[in-house]
Amino acid sequence: MKWLFLSAVFSLTAVSNIYNLSYTDIAGNNVTMSQYQGKWILIVNIATEAPEAAVQIRELEQFYQLHKDSVAVIGFPSNDFGNEPRAGEDIRLLMERTYHASFPVAAVSAVKGGNVNPHPVFNWVAHQSENGRMDIQISKDFQKILIDRSGNITGFFGAKVRPLSPAITQAMEN
Repeated sequence: MKWLFLSAVFSLTAVSNIYNLSYTDIAGNNVTMSQYQGKWILIVNIATEAPEAAVQIRELEQFYQLHKDSVAVIGFPSNDFGNEPRAGEDIRLLMERTYHASFPVAAVSAVKGGNVNPHPVFNWVAHQSENGRMDIQISKDFQKILIDRSGNITGFFGAKVRPLSPAITQAMEN
């Protein structure tokens, strides 16, 4: 009987590891988060028709180029806020031709916690019971989640914090 009680308590407090998750990239390939182990990870929910898209995506690419040896930048397109009418190949071509973006981009997915089926990475981000750090509510396009080299959330930045903001690099230095 003690064993059942302890295992029930353990399962309620168990924290999953982001490195056990994966995503489908914009080209349809499965990408495991474990390939980013040992690097910082900046996860950003993007939308190509959001008013700030041009500035944010260009700065994400600049940030990626400046830090690509130590930071993985991953864009997760979503239409949760009505600003991503495109899908797959259209997004890939826009990112490549217009923004010259070379950072990884996931397939379009749900990022809001209130969705019936949010992407597993964003489900992990949203729940302290999963990530071990905090509950995060994604409520706008271009919110940023910073994950340290050990797979722990160390920063959550609102949409107004631009990718080249000192706030992000300072969070990486602390």
